[in-house]
Amino acid sequence: MPEQEDRLIRYCESNNIHIKVIYREEFFAKDFNRPEWKKLVFELRKSRAKEENNILFIKWDRFSHNIQYAYEMLGILRKHNV
Repeated sequence: MPEQEDRLIRYCESNNIHIKVIYREEFFAKDFNRPEWKKLVFELRKSRAKEENNILFIKWDRFSHNIQYAYEMLGILRKHNV
C-alpha cells in the first residue's frame, strides 16, 4: 500500500499538516484487534495529549469494516482528543 501512504503524505504536505508518526498495518480492518492499531491507542492513552490529533485514511474501510466497532472506536478516540 505504498501508493496510499504516498497520497496521504502529499496531502499532508500540501495542507501544512505535520505528520507525527506513520503506522503501517498489514491486517484486515474487520476489527481493532490489530497490532499497529493497538500500538496507536496505547500511545494515545499514554500521552494524554491536550492538543487535537488527527488520524488520516485514504478510505473509510481502511479504518473499519464494521460500523458498530467503528463507532465504539470513534468514542474512544474522542476521549483522547483525536
